[in-house]
Amino acid sequence: MDAPRTLEALVERYDGKIRAFLKTVTSIGQEDLDDMVQDVYLRVHKYGLLDRYTKDRSAFTSYLYLVCQSVARNKHRAASRRLHPLQLDRAYSRVDSGGPWQNKYRLDARTAKAATQADDLYIRELREFLLAKPELLPVIERVDRTGRITKKDHAALLGALQPVLA
Repeated sequence: MDAPRTLEALVERYDGKIRAFLKTVTSIGQEDLDDMVQDVYLRVHKYGLLDRYTKDRSAFTSYLYLVCQSVARNKHRAASRRLHPLQLDRAYSRVDSGGPWQNKYRLDARTAKAATQADDLYIRELREFLLAKPELLPVIERVDRTGRITKKDHAALLGALQPVLA
């Protein structure tokens, strides 16, 4: 089967295969899967990958799966660089064992809106906790400025949380 020449033909012919492949290589929900599939289409369009494909190298599906794999890998890397506030649950419980954070910010996470609210509240509270430590101000300013967290900055932040997590 020939490779599609337009993005519309690609979507029509390969959407199911792209979704199945991404479901296989990732463990994400439907909304994130939709975003990732759209990222595949954007990458194909942005870099003109339909025009760059040649039959003599490999089958088109193999070529497309490499694009999918690259998008999934990039999403995974981006997610691992972010400090995920819901994973800091233990830190919040231990900081004040009386539980006001627990009672105040344990929102019903059954809906996406509630989960987003919980993330926002955790981020604010975590930020206040970390800003109380003057040695971390340069780290926090650098993360704010660049939008990224380096291994060194990550180690500094974890070091500050270590007494709380222990």
